[in-house]
Amino acid sequence: MDSWAPKQLDLMRAGGNDKLNAYLKTKNIQKTTPIKQKYENDHAQLYKEILKARVEGRPEPTSLPKKTTSAPSSMNRPMGAVGSSMGGGGSQDANGMERLAGETEQQYVARQTRLREDARARMKAKFGGGGMGGVGSSGMQGIGSNP
Repeated sequence: MDSWAPKQLDLMRAGGNDKLNAYLKTKNIQKTTPIKQKYENDHAQLYKEILKARVEGRPEPTSLPKKTTSAPSSMNRPMGAVGSSMGGGGSQDANGMERLAGETEQQYVARQTRLREDARARMKAKFGGGGMGGVGSSGMQGIGSNP
C-alpha cells in the first residue's frame, strides 16, 4: 500500500492492539489466543464494527448484523481487512476490495481493474518503467553477464 486513506488512519488511531486485547479479554479471549481464532470470531468482528461507528460518528452497535445464508465469503474477513463490510450492505470504501453497496458484478470488476491499473501507474511513476528490479529480475546484469 502506497499510503493510508484518512479513514484507515482514523481506525488505527481509534483502535490498536492494546485496546482490542482489552476488549477481547472482557469476552474471555486471551492475548495468546491463536491469530485465526482471535480475529475471526463474532466478538472481534463486533469490535471492528464498534470502531467503524466511532470513527464515522454513529452510535456503537451492540450486536452484529444478522448473517444471511447468501453472503459471500468476503463478508467474514478478519480484523486486518480494514474497510471490509459486514452484513451484506456493501462497503463504502471505493478504493477497497469489497463490493460497494448496490454495485453490480460488472461494475465491481471494472472498478477493481481500474484500481489495479492505477496502482501499476503509481508503481511505474515511483520505480520507473523497468519495474523494481532486483535478484532474479531478467533486466539485472552483473558479473558474468553479457552487457
